[in-house]
Amino acid sequence: MGKAHLYEALYLVNQGTDEAVRGLARLRKSTEFEAVTYEKALATMEHWRAQVNTQFFKDTQPGEEADVKRFEEDRLLYEDEPVDQEKVYALVRMVEDERKRTGHPPIVQFLAPEEPEEEAP
Repeated sequence: MGKAHLYEALYLVNQGTDEAVRGLARLRKSTEFEAVTYEKALATMEHWRAQVNTQFFKDTQPGEEADVKRFEEDRLLYEDEPVDQEKVYALVRMVEDERKRTGHPPIVQFLAPEEPEEEAP
């Protein structure tokens, strides 16, 4: 399933929940029924909606982060500007972070930043 289809499916879940919530609100206004039943149903629906949304974004976050890195690398290939030391460092860091995320050993070891030396009085 493509990315757009996944987001559309989440949209449909949220849209369906919105429809159900509006229906509950209309039923709750009726004087023939106990409002507490509808309030409980409303809270349950909103709870499950939030859980579905949270789980969806947890599940898709690693893929989205990988896409950001991949497309950043692709984008930099087409830049006309020369790559300076900071950009090279950032690219190497992206590659190493991806290797770490996938469980591969590092190719480059990064040193801890040096502490600035204090000036003698």
